[in-house]
Amino acid sequence: VFLSRVYSSLANKYGLIVLLKYSQLLSVLASFVLLAGVYYEMNLLAIIGFILVTSFSLTLRSMYPSLLNLITKDKTMLLKSLADWKIVLYSAYIVGTGLGGLLYNYISINLFVVFDAATFFISFLLWAYASRDIDKHLMLSTQVKWSLKQFSKAFFLPLNLVIFFKKICYGFINPMFAVILFEKFHQSTAKFGIYFCLMGCVGLVASKIGGRIKVSYNFCLITSFFESLFAILYLIANSVFLSVTCLLLAVFFMVLADISVQTLYLTKYKKEGSNNLSSIFDAVTNGGQLVGFGVFMIISHLNVFVISTASVTFFGIVALILITLAKFDKNIFDESEFLKKVA
Repeated sequence: VFLSRVYSSLANKYGLIVLLKYSQLLSVLASFVLLAGVYYEMNLLAIIGFILVTSFSLTLRSMYPSLLNLITKDKTMLLKSLADWKIVLYSAYIVGTGLGGLLYNYISINLFVVFDAATFFISFLLWAYASRDIDKHLMLSTQVKWSLKQFSKAFFLPLNLVIFFKKICYGFINPMFAVILFEKFHQSTAKFGIYFCLMGCVGLVASKIGGRIKVSYNFCLITSFFESLFAILYLIANSVFLSVTCLLLAVFFMVLADISVQTLYLTKYKKEGSNNLSSIFDAVTNGGQLVGFGVFMIISHLNVFVISTASVTFFGIVALILITLAKFDKNIFDESEFLKKVA
């Protein structure tokens, strides 16, 4: 969450392509730190390696929407590009959950981490090859620099707040998945993995559909409403079939809503602020889930079903209200003054 400011500052100064290239390379190097920590059973080194791998590898996920915004010409093209990017993410999610789960069960942890390092190395080679075809001017292009005050205040842009409160809901929904399956319905870990793969498949289908819809505030409002509705039904359902079905439907509408909100967000302002906007969007996404996870941990010894249902309902309603306010330009502050460099 806090590295988002660093990502955008480096991208603004050295160019987005350069940042993405070297962050991929550093992910490879960090994976060897993780491997050394695991192999020599040095827990602290392994933890440091894991944190570094996570931090560097997340740069691509955080900043890639900015790249898409810079190389697309209009909202329709950006929508399709963002949907295609979601397809890639969910495809990796499915393969990673399935293949990774199998490997973890049948090979040693050392070999598991070696395989992990190899995937980062292959990713770096693929990125180095693919980035050659991107317009040469992007290699050295710089973006408008924001002060820390500007960067922090952008958190309160209406569409940022929408995604923040929506992701707080998922901060409850994700850990509740384990609680519901293991404690409420007594499902096996194998079925748990299968359901996770199904979530990835649903996300894949929603991403494909999301590239063909017409973006509007009304569409964001409708998809967010159904997202919240099915999330609540998933929490209170009394059968595993109904619960999983409602979760999959919630994921479906969540993906459609996220693609729409991000497209509206990036196209509302000129491209000169693209790196900053993309990194902030990712920060509030992760920040919302972090808050949700944190609160879940605090209340986990209480009645998690009742409190989680009440929380998802409340934050879902807040998100819907914020979308409505954003639709009618009812902003918390004067956006034109704040974003005068990029608006």
